[in-house]
Amino acid sequence: MLYAKDIMELINEAESKFPVEEWTIGNVHIWPLVRFDIFFQLLPQTVNTKSEKSNREILRLGRRPLWLLKNLFTFLYAICVNLFRHQDAQEGADAVFLSDGSSCTWLNGAWYENFCDPFISGLRGKNMSSFLLTPTYQYFLPRHTKASFILPDLAYIMLKNRFFGNNAPVYAENIRDFDKFLDFLKKKRISLELPDLKQIRAKVSFIKECSSFYKKILKRLDPRFGFRPCYYGVQGMAFNLACHECGVLSVDIQHGFQVNEHVAYGSWSKVPVSGYELLPAIFWCWSENEASFINQWSRNIAGKHKPIAGGNLLLQIWKEGKEDFVSFFDQKIAEVKENHKNCVHILFTLNTETETEIKQLTSLIRTVNERRLPYYFWIRVHPCRLSQKAKFKRILSVFKEGNIELEKTTGFPLHALLRNIDVHITEFSSTVIEAVDFGVPSVVIHPTGAKIFKDQLASGWAQEAYDTEEIIASIQAQAGKREQLIRSRAVTQESKTDGLDTLLNLTSQKR
Repeated sequence: MLYAKDIMELINEAESKFPVEEWTIGNVHIWPLVRFDIFFQLLPQTVNTKSEKSNREILRLGRRPLWLLKNLFTFLYAICVNLFRHQDAQEGADAVFLSDGSSCTWLNGAWYENFCDPFISGLRGKNMSSFLLTPTYQYFLPRHTKASFILPDLAYIMLKNRFFGNNAPVYAENIRDFDKFLDFLKKKRISLELPDLKQIRAKVSFIKECSSFYKKILKRLDPRFGFRPCYYGVQGMAFNLACHECGVLSVDIQHGFQVNEHVAYGSWSKVPVSGYELLPAIFWCWSENEASFINQWSRNIAGKHKPIAGGNLLLQIWKEGKEDFVSFFDQKIAEVKENHKNCVHILFTLNTETETEIKQLTSLIRTVNERRLPYYFWIRVHPCRLSQKAKFKRILSVFKEGNIELEKTTGFPLHALLRNIDVHITEFSSTVIEAVDFGVPSVVIHPTGAKIFKDQLASGWAQEAYDTEEIIASIQAQAGKREQLIRSRAVTQESKTDGLDTLLNLTSQKR
């Protein structure tokens, strides 16, 4: 099996041998599309499915007309139920947000968009207006922030592209040495479906059509900024292209780990002088550490792909604990913990739901129960794989000891859990990074995680373990040294400059 580092070395080797930064179809540089496709084909287990969620749903609409009809009725119902909260793109806005469509939490009687709402609130505090687009069939009603539901529009584009794609315009191309690039990949003898120019042309055509849709919205609203978490799905790239062509500053909101081994954020060794249209102009990062990985390759690109270490705005809200919903969830979790006093409370964040991960989890719980160890497991299904919750409920039903919580854990906000648990276990969830801010050490149980979280391993905030005995020993070690880690942790120096102010200074006042 290839790991992320191996795949990135392959990609960077290709970048060194071929003029990838010159390849264009219809004035769009196509290397990001090819690069992402290669990476996610070779590393299927670690794909962050959030980036492609809305695209899969749109494809689903195109392939299943009855599902399309049902969804259109759902859309109309959502408009009626949420009549006073549905937005149309008639009024101006300082910022437009394209949600990932799935990262929502139920707070104070409404659905809170985890990545966008903290920014919307922050901008509101600076007297700036926002407009939120959501591209999936999950309408999350009622919502904390008004949203415009755009899946029907995207479905129309998909259907048109699918059934009338042969009538798509023929774009000018510059793909010098692309055939030699394919020969290079063939000689590597790896399990890879080679990039196909016909498919790339179709994807560029679809991206350009989606971009035209977003451009209409941007031209009506005339914003300064366009925000999107997890930019590297087709919709995110189409949105970036629209922002680029409309003179709007596109911003990727950090949603997980950003390291050299991540294809979207690290090790771009060849970039056009003017940058890639499909990439964001700005990367909003949680810390200087993540920003440094981007700055390594973007520092010589004038005015494009620049990082801002603005902080994790959602995490800051939960750490400060001033909002009513923080104390609400603290109480809910305390009620569960009341019946399991003197236990080590362990958060297990699921990633891949593969046989290996399931075996690790069930073996761990079985051994803990046999030895009657005082551990209580809070098991959290990945937000993008909520359909797997029923499957895990069945798997875990064989354990009768009552030291497992799945339903509430998956429903509770992640940061509410991090405020109240002792140790975190995962394959490679970026929760490892956020857990440090809450004083929670982690145990990493997959080699990919060990490669990603080298800093946390070096500092002691993470420890790697792969079999049941190692994991139990690591849980005991991490729980035992938690207080020491908290005391010895260097105090993080918060930037005196507000990250949003830094961002606002990048554009001139338009209103």
